[in-house]
Amino acid sequence: MIDIDHFKAYNDSYGHQQGDKCLRAVAQELEAVLQWPADLMTRYGGEEFAAILPDTDTDGALHLAEAMRHAIEHSNLAHRAAPGTPRVTVGIGVGTHQSKQAEQLLADRLVACADSGLYMAKNDGRNCVRTGQFNSKN
Repeated sequence: MIDIDHFKAYNDSYGHQQGDKCLRAVAQELEAVLQWPADLMTRYGGEEFAAILPDTDTDGALHLAEAMRHAIEHSNLAHRAAPGTPRVTVGIGVGTHQSKQAEQLLADRLVACADSGLYMAKNDGRNCVRTGQFNSKN
C-alpha cells in the first residue's frame, strides 16, 4: 500500500487539477519501478495506490518498495506545503504471504497486513517503508 504524504495539503496549496496531475505523475513513477509482466500497480482510492506483486518474496517486495519510495522522493515533484521537505514523498506498507495454496489467503487479510505497514510508515514520520504484521487478527 502506497500513500502520498500530506496530499490534502498538496490539494489545498496547488488546487485539485494540479492534484490530479500529481496523482498521474506518481502513478507513472511507481509503475516504472515494476519489474515483471504480472506485477500490477493500481490506484486504491484517494491518494493511495496498491502494488500487487505475484511470486515476489518479502525481500523482493521490500526492495521494490524502497525503489518506489526513492523514485518518488527523487522525481522532484514540488510540494511547498509539505512539512520538512519541498517534494512529494510517499509512505509504503508491505504485506507478503508465501503459500503454495494462495487461494486460501483472503485478499482482505493481505490488504490489512499492508495497511498496517502503511500506518507504521505514517507514524514513523512518512517517506519510509514498513512491513505490516500478518497474524490471525488480520
